[in-house]
Amino acid sequence: MTKTVTALDDSAPSTDWRNQAACAGHPDPDLWFPISSDDPATEAKKICWDYCPVRDVCGMIAVRTGEQYAVAGGYRTSDPDERAQLREWLGFGRSAASRVRCTECGATFSTRAKFNTCEDCRGFAPVEDLHRHINALLDAGRSARSIAASASVGVSTICKLAKKEDGWQNVHKTIARRILAITLDDVHAITLDADAVA
Repeated sequence: MTKTVTALDDSAPSTDWRNQAACAGHPDPDLWFPISSDDPATEAKKICWDYCPVRDVCGMIAVRTGEQYAVAGGYRTSDPDERAQLREWLGFGRSAASRVRCTECGATFSTRAKFNTCEDCRGFAPVEDLHRHINALLDAGRSARSIAASASVGVSTICKLAKKEDGWQNVHKTIARRILAITLDDVHAITLDADAVA
């Protein structure tokens, strides 16, 4: 039985859940994106069910964002029956609401689903402010790799946001908050630490 991420304790996965996923670094990531609705995605679903420690978080985000083209939480989101099974497994539509502590801001809120973030912390933020902020950090001498490490995101994400590649208009609020939390003072502190070592 999978432990719910809504329990009011500190065991909920952190926001870097993707790094903990069983599919992370898998040699064939296409397994999680079936080309046809006829593809049962048996291997991807088995990996999710048998090995993934964050499949409930993955499934919850897929439901919340309306994902329809992947295997998430061990279910094909392209199949209406499996989407319904995923929603049921996650507890959507349960009659009794649980009190949950938001893993982002610490506020408590009521939910009938396995959400681990409150309404204020969920959703998307425009990339324009991130684009400016990342470029200010880069101009101040911070590397894309160090920004990515500080924000717990991939270097490619930082590079795409800096160059406004892929036509991204919005990013998840948690990612935006982590990037915007990096201050120019952090850059100067890193520079001073490097000078002290030299």
